[in-house]
Amino acid sequence: MNIRDVYKSISDLNTARDSFYCLVLDGPCRGGTGLLNGQEWRTAGGDFLPRHTEELMRQVSAHSGMAQHESGILCIDGTNVYMQRLTGRQKIVLCGAGTVGLAVIRFAKILGYEVTALEDRSPFAQKAEEAGADHVICGNYTQGLSQVRGDEDTWFVIMTMGHLSDGVCLKEISRKEHAYIGMMGSRRRVRLMLDYIGKQGADPEILRHVHAPIGLSIHARTPEEIALSVLAEITDLRNSRNAAEPFPHEILDVMDGLPDGEPAVLATVIQKEGSAPQDPGARMLVRTDGGLTCTVGGGYLEAVVARRALEILGSAAAPSGAPDAAGAGNPKERRSEGFEIMDVSLESDDVVKAPMICGGSVRVALQRI
Repeated sequence: MNIRDVYKSISDLNTARDSFYCLVLDGPCRGGTGLLNGQEWRTAGGDFLPRHTEELMRQVSAHSGMAQHESGILCIDGTNVYMQRLTGRQKIVLCGAGTVGLAVIRFAKILGYEVTALEDRSPFAQKAEEAGADHVICGNYTQGLSQVRGDEDTWFVIMTMGHLSDGVCLKEISRKEHAYIGMMGSRRRVRLMLDYIGKQGADPEILRHVHAPIGLSIHARTPEEIALSVLAEITDLRNSRNAAEPFPHEILDVMDGLPDGEPAVLATVIQKEGSAPQDPGARMLVRTDGGLTCTVGGGYLEAVVARRALEILGSAAAPSGAPDAAGAGNPKERRSEGFEIMDVSLESDDVVKAPMICGGSVRVALQRI
């Protein structure tokens, strides 16, 4: 399997299994890449990772950060391996595509969620599609929800036209695995609905954790402000739950669309210190035409990483005005063909003078794919 095939296979992850992304940082197999899904490996660049599965899993279990879904660098048989636990793609299932629901769809897409919208009114279902929902189910809510599979990465939002249909949705959703259930409505309406659903046999422990009234309290008034409060609540819960992230679907989509034989460079933050802008796991894809997808930190850091990536690609698109290695806090580069690591300090005298610099230092792996 080649490197690009490994990355493409991330889209097919079985999210019911633990999944780990691994990148060999040094040694004879440096640049080797693997995706471990349950007990199944998909690898490129040698057999180092499959040969050391037991030791990798032992260290993951012993490392408190990794046990909490964080990423980190592990030393396996004298070789450093960057390892990141992956979640599935984060999904929002929206019941009700009224005015507020449409704003939820637009904001959720900006934040990278896959959105499924259910609506029993045909004109509003059409508006949900126009707002950018990935999937739209028009019709009876009970039947619609029977087509939706919940999991630990699914966030359910209930805001239908009336409290009776809200109750139908809540009853069905309470039976599904979920990351979150939120329901819009006044405190009185919510209390009556929860009592009613409880009498219908819903699990009282699940009902106790329903977020209703939905959203953070920001004194929201307009539909857009209410939608903002909903996405803010979901974001807060998601980020406090663990540090796991899905692999950026925007990058996977671009990779999938690259013509055969056209290279690109994937930049991955594998370590940071201090107040550097992005955590490990942040990624950026650099194409030969200079196009960038996602970011490793923005501004100065992004510019110097992109410039080096374009040099690796031998591209004429390398921007002449971008900072060079010396201008980026003396990045130290450990190179091999098609793979190298940049250590970029954002605290040197030259860098500190630049605007919008956070400080700290970042280690970035650059991999030609």
